[in-house]
Amino acid sequence: TTFAEPSEDQVSALLEAVKGGKGFVGIHGATATFWNSPAYLDMIGGKFITHDSIKEFVVNVKGAVAPHPITSDIADFKIHDELYIVEGDMTKWEIIARAEGHPILFNKKYGKGRVHNNTLGHDRQALSNPSFQKLVISGIAWGANLL
Repeated sequence: TTFAEPSEDQVSALLEAVKGGKGFVGIHGATATFWNSPAYLDMIGGKFITHDSIKEFVVNVKGAVAPHPITSDIADFKIHDELYIVEGDMTKWEIIARAEGHPILFNKKYGKGRVHNNTLGHDRQALSNPSFQKLVISGIAWGANLL
């Protein structure tokens, strides 16, 4: 949904669901959409600013925070992907992975709901990375309050 502009009713339905306790998991472009909705951007935690050209970089999950259920079974790994830069109120983020110093996986609460954002996953090569795949599965489980 990159650059999609939802109606007020669509945003309201989504935000009320998350506030009420549903989970929300954003993958890759989740901060590069719904820019017409400051409320959505508040819920997701930030807005996409830019990204590097596709390149190989290291995702640092160890040492980002105390062990987190989403990253507990993942070691630092290399991925060939876009390195997203997201701007937002990082004081509200629980940053669970970084790359080149930039937060690339973060969580936050929104009402009673859990929000997880994973900026990785631009193309087939990134999506095929086994560590990325594990992060998506565990991110969804965490968002659903199963972890």
